[in-house]
Amino acid sequence: RGNLEGRQGAPLTGEEGGPGGRRLRARWWQGPGPGPPQIRTKARGNEYQPNNRKRKRTHGWIKRISTPAGIEVILRRMLKGRKSLSH
Repeated sequence: RGNLEGRQGAPLTGEEGGPGGRRLRARWWQGPGPGPPQIRTKARGNEYQPNNRKRKRTHGWIKRISTPAGIEVILRRMLKGRKSLSH
């Protein structure tokens, strides 16, 4: 709306700038722009290495009953109706 004289043909992006004096505007398909190179790090997702002895010693019935917080865990699971209360 208003006077378009002088605006016709002027690019919205580029060296000349457009309305509002913007310089270069990033486009979504161009990506975030240059940045630090990607560095390969340690693979994730392989933290769980099954060990029944350690599992039972950490999460087992004897460990749960031996601490006040463990007893709370057992009681919470009983109230919820869990079939298995511990390992």
